[in-house]
Amino acid sequence: MLGVIYPTTEELAKQIAQRDKARIAPTGIMALFLLGLTNQRPLKAVYLTDGSQREIKIGKRSIKFKKTVPRSFAI
Repeated sequence: MLGVIYPTTEELAKQIAQRDKARIAPTGIMALFLLGLTNQRPLKAVYLTDGSQREIKIGKRSIKFKKTVPRSFAI
């Protein structure tokens, strides 16, 4: 009835980080959405990571991982 239900970009990002054994932290509009400060779901989710830098496209959405130093995860 509902058709194919795909996982959210947050779930995909968490699974990719878990697979790569990397830490991630949302930035920009994605962080505002996850905190509940806006109800607009971003089409481009941007995460800081201590893993490899890359961009993954899923349909019209994309997940971008930007490399950063591990010190920025100390908070």
